[in-house]
Amino acid sequence: MNKNEMLYHFGEKALNDAMLTGDNHIFLSATPLQSEMIRKHVLHLASSQGLTVKGNPIVLPNGAMLVFLLTNSETMGGWSGHAYAINCFDETNFSYIHKLVSAWTADIKYHSVFYSFE
Repeated sequence: MNKNEMLYHFGEKALNDAMLTGDNHIFLSATPLQSEMIRKHVLHLASSQGLTVKGNPIVLPNGAMLVFLLTNSETMGGWSGHAYAINCFDETNFSYIHKLVSAWTADIKYHSVFYSFE
């Protein structure tokens, strides 16, 4: 799988799970391009399933939210759900990113994915 396919995979997995469970999904990316790529793919998938959704966060009819954040975002606190930290960490900031994602996934039912393709 190349990096774009992997990003699309995470987006599709999150949308399907959110529709089934009502759980929130949080994407943390280093660049606006990566974040927007995943968000647009999720919007396309939702549209192909007959859903009309938009914005950030994307709010599904069942109340589940798909949130797209950047590492330099000032509004990263206060979220909870499954988390995907995508290409936004290295040896200098992994501890910070791990703590942030751990706070989002504190409930035992939530999982976190750390993925780097650089």
